[in-house]
Amino acid sequence: MIIMFIFLAIYFIFEKITYKYILLYFGLIIAIALPLIFFFIKNPQLFNNRVNQVSIMEQDNRLALFKENNLFLWQMLYWHGDPNFRHNYMSQPELNIIVFISLIMGLVILFFSKIKEKKYFIIFFFFLWLFLMSLPETMTRQNAPHALRAIGILPPLMIISGFGTGWIIYHIPIIIKQIKKSIYFFYCPMMILLLLIPLQTYNIYFQKWAYYPFTAQLFQKEINDIGTYINTLPIKQKKYVVINIENSAKNTVNIPAQIVMYLTGSYRYTEQVKKNVKYINIHNVKKISLRKEDNFFIFSNKNESTIIPYWHKKFPQLKTTNKHNIEILYK
Repeated sequence: MIIMFIFLAIYFIFEKITYKYILLYFGLIIAIALPLIFFFIKNPQLFNNRVNQVSIMEQDNRLALFKENNLFLWQMLYWHGDPNFRHNYMSQPELNIIVFISLIMGLVILFFSKIKEKKYFIIFFFFLWLFLMSLPETMTRQNAPHALRAIGILPPLMIISGFGTGWIIYHIPIIIKQIKKSIYFFYCPMMILLLLIPLQTYNIYFQKWAYYPFTAQLFQKEINDIGTYINTLPIKQKKYVVINIENSAKNTVNIPAQIVMYLTGSYRYTEQVKKNVKYINIHNVKKISLRKEDNFFIFSNKNESTIIPYWHKKFPQLKTTNKHNIEILYK
């Protein structure tokens, strides 16, 4: 961020942009970044721990990893995309083939046209922009290629693709007129190609990806199902929710449990008392004392299979059922 500040300051000075726009730009950046800055100032250990876990600078072969990550990053655009199913569908390329062709044309046009106009700083600007925004991806050693870490390169890529598309729209009709063809000879195929981009994207992400069973599993649909099922039960019925995630803190309610709180409207303690919902951390589950005469439901996600025998031992009369990967124990 500091590098980008310095770079953009040089750019604004070079282009003689009025100070009002400079202040507006940097003011917006600072305002947007403030919550994150305050969080890491307050919790520096979280930032440092994560950096140490994923940074290539902690490795002996950091240069080889940097080269490899760059290769993964750029082939992600056209050949083999992010394999994480939460980010992408079946490791497909991140760019539509039509957009990728426009990107290549845009790079060529940007480079040669600005050299001809002697606007070298514009070329430097875009390539530095791409380089800096690619660093979150290329400087990490886990899960490459990673579309979310590389999302910062999306604006310059789309702008450069726009150069390529703009060049085609402007120059091809001139060529067609010279060969005495109808202008529709160009515009009809062009419109079809442009329409194919959103149609293909819609088909991949709103049809194939959205309805693929593995997608729901990766986004922990069973947590949503717990909240939905609790809403069908009588308010007077006692309900205990035990949801576990890896490395969850011992004295806090973890994030999946907060999803259930949101869906059931039981985030505040007063709401939990009113709706008879109690959230139990996995580390404290054996400290809970339930009266044997109580009737209750216990909900847990599939990670709690080791806890189920404990509940059965404590309450032999408990019955068990499983719905959508939810372990439901009831009495």
